[in-house]
Order: sequence, then structure tokens, then C-alpha cells
Amino acid sequence: SAKWTNELDAEFVVLYAEAAAKSEYVASGGKQLKSKGWSDILVRLGGRGNITNASQLQSRWKRLKEDYVDYKWLMLKFSGNGLVGVSEDTWGELDKHPRSMPLSRFRERPFLHYDAIAEIVGDAMATGEYIRGMPTAGAEVAASGVFDMSEPDVLSLSAAQKRRKLINDSMKQKRIERDEESAASLAIKQKNSDTLASMCATMQMMTKILAAKNDLQHLLDNDE
Repeated sequence: SAKWTNELDAEFVVLYAEAAAKSEYVASGGKQLKSKGWSDILVRLGGRGNITNASQLQSRWKRLKEDYVDYKWLMLKFSGNGLVGVSEDTWGELDKHPRSMPLSRFRERPFLHYDAIAEIVGDAMATGEYIRGMPTAGAEVAASGVFDMSEPDVLSLSAAQKRRKLINDSMKQKRIERDEESAASLAIKQKNSDTLASMCATMQMMTKILAAKNDLQHLLDNDE
């Protein structure tokens, strides 16, 4: 089965946008890709994530659009403060609504590809508008938050370079997170070690005090 990651999803969205920009890849009506559009994406992904057929891509695109629709609904409902601070009870109430997947899946982790997919589908699913492609996955995708526009020369990168940069940046962030987790784990171990040492010292002191009170100091002297 396919093994999708955030990095692979992000690249897939970029490739979909590029395919949607080519009229020969867009089906009549302009609302979905033709089979050769899917085939092009499949070839460009190169078998990564154990993705070997177009149906896997179509299934994933359907899931991403469902995530987009649900996340957009949440963004509109909580437009003031966003999802930060939404209570457990509120999430429980939200999950009572009939949906294919619980809305609480976004409780701890936002939908990372929301802005990028919004650039492609917009309100097409609600209004019947055309999908919007991006010839080189340029400014629109970059502006959507997939790329950091504060970095120099981002827009001058080719689509392939953008995808590599996206993956490299994501891997770099994961390394940073792993290092932070390791540092936190080490700090906890050190704290536990210090606490244990302090407890041992306290117990030794209490033992000496009790021994002195009960005239048993000679027993401790023999142990030493």
C-alpha cells in the first residue's frame, strides 16, 4: 500500500498544480485531470512511497480535498482565534456531526496543505469552478505557505528545485525536532539522576541520625 508522508503530500500537491496548468491534462469541463495527467504525476513521483498506480493518486487527492473542505469549515467557524484553545468538549461536539472522518483529527496538527490546495481548487467543489493550475508551481504555491518567501531567490527556482528544497527543508526541520527531543530527554534523565542522588544522600543522613540516637554508630563504622 502507499506510504504517504507530509513531504510526499506536499510534492504531490505541487505536481497536481503543474498538471492542472496544462490544458491537455485537464478533462472536459475543467474540473479534474485526464488519465494522462495522473500518469504524468505518477512518473514524476518515481515510485516513492510505494505509489505505483494512478488510482492511489486519485484516492489520495480525494482524501486531501476532504481534509481541505473540513479544515476550511473549521477555519470559518473559529475565524476569530483559530483552533487554539478549542476545548475538549467542543471537539467532542464537533465530532458528533456526520462526517467521513472526525474533525478532531486537526486538534493537535493543522492541515499543512490547506493554503496550497486552496490555490488549486478554491471554491470549485462548491461552485463548480475550474481547477486552477500553476505552470511552474511558482508564486502562487510559494505564497500559499509551502515555501518561505523570506529566503532569497525562492521564486527563481525551477519546479524540481522547489520540490527538492521543500523536502530538504522538511527533513532539516525533522532533524531539529529530533535533536530537541533528544536534548529534552537527556535533561529529564539528568534531572532524575540528580533527584535520585539527592534522595540517597538524604537517606544516608537520616540513617546516621537514627544510628546516633540509638547508639548504633559502630555498625555504620563497620560497614564503612
